[in-house]
Amino acid sequence: MNLFLNSLNNRNKIIGILIFVLPYILLRMWSNYYFSLIIFDDSFSYCVPTDMIDNGMLPALNYRQIMYPLFIKVVLTVFKSTNFIPLLHSIITFAISIVFLINLSKLITTKRFIIYAIGYSLAINSTYCIIAELSMLPDLLFFDSLIIICTLFIRLIINPENKITWLLLSIMFWISIGIKPIAIYYSLIYFGLIAFLLLKHYNKSILLCFALPYVLLLTLNLGYSKYRGGSYSISSPSQGYQAFLGIAASCIEPDKEHLPGFVNDRITPNISQDKTNFNKIISSFNVDTIRKYFIADYTRCYSLVEDMNASTEVQSIVKNPNFNYAADFILNKYESVLVSNAFAKSKTLFFKWFYYSFYTYVMKNNNFIDPIDLTNINTRNNLKIKGEIDYYNNVPLDLLPFGYYKDYYKYFQENKLATWHKYFGSYFPSNEEYQKYNQLNLIEKERYHFSSINASVNIQEYFFAKTFYSLFHFLCYSIYGLRIPFVLGFIFLLNYLLDIILLIKFKTLTNQKKLIFIFSTIALLNALFTCIAAPPIVRYSFPFQFIVYFSCVSFFAERFKKERSVLD
Repeated sequence: MNLFLNSLNNRNKIIGILIFVLPYILLRMWSNYYFSLIIFDDSFSYCVPTDMIDNGMLPALNYRQIMYPLFIKVVLTVFKSTNFIPLLHSIITFAISIVFLINLSKLITTKRFIIYAIGYSLAINSTYCIIAELSMLPDLLFFDSLIIICTLFIRLIINPENKITWLLLSIMFWISIGIKPIAIYYSLIYFGLIAFLLLKHYNKSILLCFALPYVLLLTLNLGYSKYRGGSYSISSPSQGYQAFLGIAASCIEPDKEHLPGFVNDRITPNISQDKTNFNKIISSFNVDTIRKYFIADYTRCYSLVEDMNASTEVQSIVKNPNFNYAADFILNKYESVLVSNAFAKSKTLFFKWFYYSFYTYVMKNNNFIDPIDLTNINTRNNLKIKGEIDYYNNVPLDLLPFGYYKDYYKYFQENKLATWHKYFGSYFPSNEEYQKYNQLNLIEKERYHFSSINASVNIQEYFFAKTFYSLFHFLCYSIYGLRIPFVLGFIFLLNYLLDIILLIKFKTLTNQKKLIFIFSTIALLNALFTCIAAPPIVRYSFPFQFIVYFSCVSFFAERFKKERSVLD
């Protein structure tokens, strides 16, 4: 306790810490009391490696990486229930955030630190950050890994000769990839830092402390994936293609050389020659218009899939009438052909996708409130698990090549449903519950959902909480209507550009600007890699929201008050 107080040796630093602590604790008490663990369909796949470990098997990591399954394993070992995941998420994030802010206070002048603390508090109390803490997904741990990496960069700006910090930074790059493979962009930062260490003639021991851990751990990771999953991969090879298949829907055409006849037969002139949506996308720079017509083409693409599902050719290949995803499953094999053909035909289409994604990611996703109703998300997603069970249980294993999800589906089909109750417990709906829910009207569904929230909460308290949240949602969205996210994103990009100009002109930056420049580089690399592989949803961008706020604080602080960093 004395060490903590000594690190906060003046009033402004204490105020800054409290600006984070008080709202965080109050909102987490509210969210953990009123809402249970949120299960998404993606949650299912993170439990497979965990269960393999429980049964003495080497976990298959060709689809999901190891860190979040290990987290689930630790929760089950210590607490015997996944119900404690939200609480543990909150505690870990709280502890890491305190360490981050204390270190930040050592680098930033005290008055300015309060403004940074406000920005961090806004970001970490945003709607999706709260949802991420309640969810059985790795998003919150990915955010935590980012905060640790940012903390280590602060420590390096304060003391660039510290070998332990360089070592930990190298290890954290790999851990981030182990949480979410999209973090492979840290490889670019890794090589950039190695070049920096060489150019600045740092001690060889520092260079080795940083260079060796990351490359060794990543090499072992890839080697394990080859041994266990059949390929040098840290993610499913089809995930990027799945994202692009919807984008390419406007350009899908028959290909007799590479596609089977029953696929070509269903790419009718209605699909391949109707260019209405394609022309709308190409001619517009309005992101809402582009999004509208991309979605329309994506929907049309899946009407093709539904048509194929009923075909005798598909059924004869799959040989399982209970498998309702047959065509979608078979198309996975040909996604690379469809996407490559579409890309060759219109590179402009892919540029528009990237433009829409990047614009949305940076200029629209910085809102404090996201249009997701916390009070309805639990039941909706928990019941999705039933559909996921049906998919896993009926996947035709003989059509799967070695290492391509095969270990996941095979393991599930051999161990059946009973095993999964230890992960989902009461959230795991039975056939009767699933059928009963689908027959309810809206009011009855609301009450059904209430019964899954918290048995100790009476219905008056629950609806009071919902009313309070809805009012809060309305007020924040009234502010959002002022296009604040766009302004924040514009300032973020402008500040980054100005920092690049200063760096080129003077070959160095102040300590504070070094910090913001490093943070912003991480955020932009994440945006670029995400926009290539996935849609620009808030789930992927929320961890970097605080960096946008920090960049805006830095931008205005430099122009309105010439304070210097403590260490400048």
